Amino acid sequence: PWAMDLTMGIACRNGLPHLHACLASLPAIAARVAGTAFLLVDSGSSDGTLAAMEDFARGRNDTRVLSMRGTVNLSATRNVILEAARPGAVFIVDGDVAVEADFVAAAMEALRSGRADIVYGGLPEIHYDGNHRSIGEASDRYGVGGGGPRSLFHGVVLLGPAVTAAAVRYDARLTRCEDTDLAVRLADRFQILALPQTMGIHHTIPYYHADRWRAVLRQG
Repeated sequence: PWAMDLTMGIACRNGLPHLHACLASLPAIAARVAGTAFLLVDSGSSDGTLAAMEDFARGRNDTRVLSMRGTVNLSATRNVILEAARPGAVFIVDGDVAVEADFVAAAMEALRSGRADIVYGGLPEIHYDGNHRSIGEASDRYGVGGGGPRSLFHGVVLLGPAVTAAAVRYDARLTRCEDTDLAVRLADRFQILALPQTMGIHHTIPYYHADRWRAVLRQG
């Protein structure tokens, strides 16, 4: 039988202040899902993200913090999570998502029951500008509706032990659509399930907001 421990892998680059909401949501998951560990990966941040992760980890024996250096992308950061995670399920989460413990419990049950190998849920959003001022909200980013089997998944996803044991990795050459690329490669081998539940709240600058593109240009 597969090990059913869970690694919550949090990937973040310059994620303050929204990382605080993500970290605040994690203890409830450890209390609800036995065998949960947290792997916090800082992707070369310059804004105090690493210090916030270290503050969260202090005194917790269920948490590890890893720090990447240089110019790194999200694909590489997610690969670090997959490589450093314990055997079992891995929930890959961006550092600006406040996670719902009810979803994690339901997703783990879907894995245990054999209904799925890969699980995700809805992801409503609160939108901000580049100065972290709230500018609106959006309904489910992933459009799961009533849930059910799917042929693709997205960036925030729970990979079951059958998937992680296959040593799958993101294509680190990709800076866009790396999640879609991985989903296409896995869809014929594993069962993908969308649950009609909210995974968490995504605190983000809208994808096409001018402040996001200015930041992309500044980062090269």
